[in-house]
Amino acid sequence: MMIMKSIVKYTSILLLLLVVKTGIAQLHPSEYNIYTQNRFIYNPANTGDYGQAFLDVKEATMGIKGAQEMFTFGIHSKFGSSQKSGIGLLIKNDSRNALARTVVNANYSYAAKLNDKNLLLFGVGAGLNAQRLDRSNLKASDESEIFAESGQYEATALDARFGINYNWNNKLNIGLALPEMLTADMGFNKHFLGLASYKLYAVNDKIEIEPSVLYRHFVSEQDFATNQVDGNLYMCWDQTLWLQGAYRLNPSKNTSAFIIGGGINLAWVGVGYAYEYGMGNDLATLSNGTHEIQLTMWFDKNRRDNRNEELLNNNQLEMMVDSVPQDMDEYYQSQIDSLKNELDKLNNAMKLKDLAEFTDAILDKIRELDQLQKNAINNLNDDVVVFFDVNKFNIKPEYVDALDKFADELKETDAKVVIHGYADETGPEGYNSVLSEKRATAVKDYLVRKGVKAGNIDIAAHGETTEFGVSLDSNRRAQPVRK
Repeated sequence: MMIMKSIVKYTSILLLLLVVKTGIAQLHPSEYNIYTQNRFIYNPANTGDYGQAFLDVKEATMGIKGAQEMFTFGIHSKFGSSQKSGIGLLIKNDSRNALARTVVNANYSYAAKLNDKNLLLFGVGAGLNAQRLDRSNLKASDESEIFAESGQYEATALDARFGINYNWNNKLNIGLALPEMLTADMGFNKHFLGLASYKLYAVNDKIEIEPSVLYRHFVSEQDFATNQVDGNLYMCWDQTLWLQGAYRLNPSKNTSAFIIGGGINLAWVGVGYAYEYGMGNDLATLSNGTHEIQLTMWFDKNRRDNRNEELLNNNQLEMMVDSVPQDMDEYYQSQIDSLKNELDKLNNAMKLKDLAEFTDAILDKIRELDQLQKNAINNLNDDVVVFFDVNKFNIKPEYVDALDKFADELKETDAKVVIHGYADETGPEGYNSVLSEKRATAVKDYLVRKGVKAGNIDIAAHGETTEFGVSLDSNRRAQPVRK
């Protein structure tokens, strides 16, 4: 009887250590559900997307003892005067049953601008991966026998990750990543993922809709392949309130899951939550589901204003200045040359000091330049020019007197005019085409109400334009031209 107990005991110890040894070598890669809010968590190419620090807490298959618990902390931001590079730190602690690991990773990304609409980003990460046994979860009649042997299965090794990301017009996004490239014994971890998404806008660009597909592939040391596909729909109102719904399919394990989530992003902080309900033949169906919470602190002041980010691009600053018509009179030309010199000085100063100190100054100069361009348009045009606010086509009170005078001249001379409508470059092209037509129509309707013959007025909608620079106020206008 004593011999039988000893055999059972030592056989149990041997089996446990074999499981531990295999598990440490191939601990399943980390898996997240709120990746729509934070792609840096998977792909180092997204390092510096936004300046942020975040904490992600995930508890999988709750209600089942020994289920996964994962804590992830990260911080990343752009750096340098050109804002083409990003740096970040990612720390995660992942424990499952008696297995645990802590990964510390430093990340770097670089953005290569192919042209005005195409951007290619590269990212790398390197650090340490410390894998160990959580002795608090090991139980035996004589624990010293297990602890004496388990030390040899604890290891600290190098860790690395790599990613690449392609972005078209800030709408189409395709990323490929090797999030955990090395195993504990410095082998190649056969784990990669791909994420593709496309942004759509509705309700005057207030609602952002982004469908995405995530594919993950992982091969264990026993050459067992795991394939996972997520179909995700993300919606956000005014960059503040967001919801997501996803369906996850894992055909290699004959399992699937539904994921729902949501959250709120304020000026400086954000919070998100996701719940996963598993289906199929694994333990997830017996659990209370998987919960994930993500807390975020933003320190990128332009996170909620993409237009400011565009205006701060050096190439676009040059475009705005160089696109000024050459036939302006000497006064306007001298003023614009002076502003151009000031912008050059500020850009040079940006290379030596922090970007935040000069952002407001540059935008002030841009607004001043824009006002000069408006004045120049009026100076070159004998008729009135009406400028509009963003996404608006109502005539502001400041143009009433000029339009009334213009209407009197048209009635007196019975002249015919064409009213040209324009929009700036921001927003979808189709939307801008309609908006430019509404602006021209608004001016026509006003003149008709003042007694001008409707048959003497034609309209021409030109959609978005960059005639006077990228996304400047002077491009949001309606401009009558006499026939």
